[in-house]
Amino acid sequence: MIKRCINKDHDAFEALYQLLVNQALRTAYLITHNKQEAEDAVQETFVQVWRRIGSLREIGSFRSWFYRILVNCSRKSVTKIHKKPILPLDQNQRVKNSTVTTQPEGQLEQLEEMLELRSALNSLQEIYSLPVKLRYYTGLTEAEIAEALSIPIGTVKSRLYTARQSLRAFLSGRMIKRGGNGLW
Repeated sequence: MIKRCINKDHDAFEALYQLLVNQALRTAYLITHNKQEAEDAVQETFVQVWRRIGSLREIGSFRSWFYRILVNCSRKSVTKIHKKPILPLDQNQRVKNSTVTTQPEGQLEQLEEMLELRSALNSLQEIYSLPVKLRYYTGLTEAEIAEALSIPIGTVKSRLYTARQSLRAFLSGRMIKRGGNGLW
């Protein structure tokens, strides 16, 4: 499919778009914290992918190449509007999609834990939160993250480790204040 896109096959690009658009929107939303900005960033990403796909050196690196463009477009969108939004995900949609429990008390507990995690993730500097989002929300490998962010893989591993430690400390502190034993 990528080879066909390189040859400017519109049908192949449409299929690629359909394959990637939902994950791209989720990823852009994690970065922009705003639905409209995420949609704009994804649209700009696909425009740039269409224009630049001929410059892709290795077909196997398409995924990390795509996410590098997406991250850059999403970051530009955030800096363009000069604001830091409150929540990184649509909490209502996540609760609707949750199949772990149907009991109202369980759903409320899940929502609270999810909000705690989002708050913890938002407390991190972007150099730590972005690798976490790309790894755990998008499913990129450490090597793909390194390529997408143009940093060494060792730096990715270090930032993921530091972020996990910070998240653990943040969440443990919150749970102690609430009288719990922590989420981990």
